[in-house]
Amino acid sequence: MFALRVEFLLGRMTSQSVHDRDEPEWPPHPVRLFYALVATHFETGAEPAEVRFLEWLEAQGPALLVASDGTRRVTVTHYVPVNDVRLQDGVGNLPDRRPRQPRTFPAFVPQDPVVYFVWPDADPPTDVRLAAATLCGKVSCLGHSSSLVGVAPVSAVPPATWEPSPDEQAEVVLRVPFPGLLAALRAAHQRFLASGVRGALPAAAQAYRRARRTPRVAKACSVFGTMVAFRRSEGPRLPATAAPMVARAMRRAILALAGEPIPEVLSGHQPDGSPSVRPHVAYLGLPDVGHRYADGHLLGVAALLPRDLSAEDRQKVLAALGRLQSLALGRLGLWRLVRLQGLPAAQGLWPETWCGPSRRWYSVTPVLLDRFPDTLWGREARACVAEACRRIGLPAPSVVQTSPYAVPRGAPPAFAFAPARGARERRPLVHASLAFSAPVEGPLLLGAGRFWGWGLFRPGPDEGGGDYAGLDI
Repeated sequence: MFALRVEFLLGRMTSQSVHDRDEPEWPPHPVRLFYALVATHFETGAEPAEVRFLEWLEAQGPALLVASDGTRRVTVTHYVPVNDVRLQDGVGNLPDRRPRQPRTFPAFVPQDPVVYFVWPDADPPTDVRLAAATLCGKVSCLGHSSSLVGVAPVSAVPPATWEPSPDEQAEVVLRVPFPGLLAALRAAHQRFLASGVRGALPAAAQAYRRARRTPRVAKACSVFGTMVAFRRSEGPRLPATAAPMVARAMRRAILALAGEPIPEVLSGHQPDGSPSVRPHVAYLGLPDVGHRYADGHLLGVAALLPRDLSAEDRQKVLAALGRLQSLALGRLGLWRLVRLQGLPAAQGLWPETWCGPSRRWYSVTPVLLDRFPDTLWGREARACVAEACRRIGLPAPSVVQTSPYAVPRGAPPAFAFAPARGARERRPLVHASLAFSAPVEGPLLLGAGRFWGWGLFRPGPDEGGGDYAGLDI
């Protein structure tokens, strides 16, 4: 399988339908992604290795799509200066002296800003995969230049929502790549340079229908959905025990960038200052854990958005996150942050690393229990953890084990963490291992401090072994 994950970083796609310039395009046509890859290729040095990837991709046939439903944003007419012109007074290039033309920027706001393009039978060679990761990491927009995206190859995808179909079963016709498209685009560009006339870009037409799915039991999932991750590019190297402190620094930075009034979904507080009664954004540090060479240092930070977030709240959250560039860490200094838009170097920064689905989950930061059991390793403590699962929308696990030590390699023991800031007295801290009767989809944050990165879980293999060996639950 080969798949490309496209995340619309502002929560919307701005683009014009080829059939009606006042209507947005949705789902995104596969050829539009190919156009974006080709444009990025030529704008960033035209590396020869990327040519082989593009020629390989155009020959793979129509892709399956994973694209949620959503809403069309109301289209407003804007009057925009035309491109550079030369007027009689010689100052026509100044924007305020150019003629203005009416323009519309139709946009679609999906329920989930992540779209997948999937070729289930494709298996590219290693050099093609490497070139794909490099080129995708440089793509900045899809559709209009304001449709900022992050693109990356991925190895796991949700079930398809759109699939190619015979013409008589078509629900929509999408434009797709075809063998020889890269050469056809080169020829179209040469015609434009010679004539100055922009013609329609070449593409093939393909009928699509909504994917036919066999009935299945839906996976249980937590209240948390989209993860927006940032990599530490500069600043002090910190251990996993600093994760709650870094999470609080991230919240402070985001609230400062959000503007007034601060949305409840970001602050976790209602307008009167009382705690929010509905799910809100959680902030967390992402540690390097769960592999042979893991040492537990913090790779970066992330925000977890509630799964059932309105389109309006999602846009407010993504707009604030889009402004985040650094974290002030007091006496420790400053972190410079880079939002992940391509394939990150460390798997601990991939959202898929923390989302599962899996039957088995293991804590990497300890769970803050909401009450004081007789013993941290007994039945009452296990009941606290099971109740914490139900609190975030999960079924009760079939097996719970608590321990002072974490299973994933590199994660510090519970007693290495400082008490939760602001607690009147030290809350009990335990690591936990969970087994569910059916696969559960994350991300998983459990316990009283879940909005500050306490109780972060990582999925493990359903069978013991590897770097999760040592505790069979």
